[in-house]
Amino acid sequence: MYRKNYDRILVFKHKLRLAKVALILAAALVTLFCLADGVLADPPIDPYADAVDSSSLVANDTDALGAPDNTPAVIAATLFFTSGLRLDMGDGEEGTGDLIVHYTLGAGGAAPEISFLDENKQVIATVDNGPFQVGLSGIVTATVVYTGYPERYRYVQFWSDSLALFSLDAIEATTYNPDDDGDGILNSDEDRNHDGNLDNDDSDGDTIPNYQDPDDDGDGIDTAAECPSAPCTDSDGDMVPDYLEPNNIDTDTDNAKNHADNDDDGDSILTANEDINGNGDPTDDDLDGDGIPNYLDADDDGDGTDTITEGTGDSDGDGIPNYLDPNSGGDSDGDGLADSAEDPDGDGNPLNDDTDGDGTPNYLDDDDDGDGIDTITEGTGDSDGDGIPDYLDADDDGPGAGDSDGDGVDDDQEVVSPNTDPLKEDTDNDGIPNYMDADDDGDGIPTIDEDINGDGDPTNDDIDNDGTPNYLDTDDDGDGTSTANEDSNSDGDGNPATNPDDTDGDSIPNYLDRDDGGPGPGDSDNDGLNDDEEDPDGDGNPLNDDTDNDGIPNYMDDDDDGDGTPTADEDFNDDADMNDDDIDDDGIPNYLDPDDDGDLIDTIDEGSGDTDGDNIPDYLDPDDDGPESGDSDNDMMPDEDEDPDGDGNPRNDDTDGDGIPNYMDDDDDGDGIPTVDEDTNGNGDPSDDDDDGDGIPNYLDALHKYYLPLISK
Repeated sequence: MYRKNYDRILVFKHKLRLAKVALILAAALVTLFCLADGVLADPPIDPYADAVDSSSLVANDTDALGAPDNTPAVIAATLFFTSGLRLDMGDGEEGTGDLIVHYTLGAGGAAPEISFLDENKQVIATVDNGPFQVGLSGIVTATVVYTGYPERYRYVQFWSDSLALFSLDAIEATTYNPDDDGDGILNSDEDRNHDGNLDNDDSDGDTIPNYQDPDDDGDGIDTAAECPSAPCTDSDGDMVPDYLEPNNIDTDTDNAKNHADNDDDGDSILTANEDINGNGDPTDDDLDGDGIPNYLDADDDGDGTDTITEGTGDSDGDGIPNYLDPNSGGDSDGDGLADSAEDPDGDGNPLNDDTDGDGTPNYLDDDDDGDGIDTITEGTGDSDGDGIPDYLDADDDGPGAGDSDGDGVDDDQEVVSPNTDPLKEDTDNDGIPNYMDADDDGDGIPTIDEDINGDGDPTNDDIDNDGTPNYLDTDDDGDGTSTANEDSNSDGDGNPATNPDDTDGDSIPNYLDRDDGGPGPGDSDNDGLNDDEEDPDGDGNPLNDDTDNDGIPNYMDDDDDGDGTPTADEDFNDDADMNDDDIDDDGIPNYLDPDDDGDLIDTIDEGSGDTDGDNIPDYLDPDDDGPESGDSDNDMMPDEDEDPDGDGNPRNDDTDGDGIPNYMDDDDDGDGIPTVDEDTNGNGDPSDDDDDGDGIPNYLDALHKYYLPLISK
């Protein structure tokens, strides 16, 4: 018998080996077919896998490439053979965010292990048990959380050493940041002029935009060599990295090449000080608009007199140094306004006033508000009466004040406090007044997107209740970390609200989560409820739940229903669970109920007094009008007597544990018999009826028995 079994095992193993060989041959044939069909062409830049790096016991492995198309590869592991598939996201298309997997997992199979690998195929992070569901029909999706940011993953590997039948249609990086020229500088960082257009940034003027140029400054040394790691090398400390300063050019011919010269144009103004807009990047400052940034321009204001000759004095006293003032004592842009008058914020420095944010300060801009109508044509009138002269008001045609920056806040309301001048309000000090600034606080989130409650008005959203609405608050959740620094920016757009970090996984982005450190979802308002529990509408998004409509979502509000009683104090049965306390049994727990006792008088209006002296505060006592203790549940027991533990506090007595204290519960023991019907002796007092003689009156004894008299025939 043993010999026969042994022979059967050998045959089984032989068949498995043949199956393995067949699968490998099938995969090889598919690969050859794909190559013959022209797959050697460069794949498009996208968030999907571009190539199969390695494959073992996978049928149709190339079907996992590209966008989902319902033709999956099949990872078929057995008890005897492991199966694996390593996919290449593509050079310059490395993933930075979570991974969306388009898949089907066969019934009875185990989910594969998933690993994220760098360009050297070293593991960055591994997920042992992915969020995959067994037996679902058709191709479905699951999101695998990537924990390795800021390191970018080049490869994604699926591997299984147990029984598995996993169909993989596609993988998709939720965020990826291409590096087209492979120089180590992401495309998004090669937008030197910050206008969102990569094609017009060409530092060396070779007609190849930086994002496609492996040698950005054209000095013969590749960018990757001049910037081997972040932060990029800046040999002369002038805020311009070496990869943008050619080591074979000496602009000012002082025998110091630009990369080693801290005054590149030799105009006596240090390169670092030629950052007029103050953004830390001198390469995007070109005051006279001649295509030469100031730090390389011997005549910064383009008036025909070299900067070094004009110097830093201010001959006409207009607040503009001579070397930046092409018309000393006059009107540099010919718009009818003297340079000194083009200082709407009134700080005495016209250099930092750029109303339309186009990079040209008002005193050099013939259309100050960027509305297409020249300043001299618009004049100083105020057509819509919003306190902003027309030449500075992009939305001046009425009716009403207008909304020049389209952020949901009218121009005349873009003030930090009433009766202040909109022209002088610039919260983030970027030179653009709030009424023209689409991101008033400069935290990377557009003002219009800081309308957390979605009512179209960003002014009433104040997550941390500090008196400063989010759109003007650089630390929205008040946790001491600025909003801009609460996001790893895995998508490269500088906006913490897009693909936001959520460290504790409570569906609240870090920048709006005061308690985001984990483990667990945290309790930002310390009210005894986890942040992710404070989602009464059950849509999985605690951000849109604001029961009392005070602009503070429940998870940040220590009084969710605004009734004057802190949420933490509405746990009347003291079981650390606010959700099972519902005094008036209306289906709304007290901490969300503005009328806790259901007497049609709001809790906040009733207060904590005790009109009828029954030791139950009025806001919890529907029968509180005295002159003596009432009977709130009409069970013939005065409220003050429904205190079986005798501590003088009827609020903490809930015999049947249903969240309703006895004085509000018409069936105190929850036995299905109303308390008023448990007065078996009919004397109007249920407290003296104890049919089973156990010392517990019937109305509090769910297990008591009635003894019926014996009736003889």
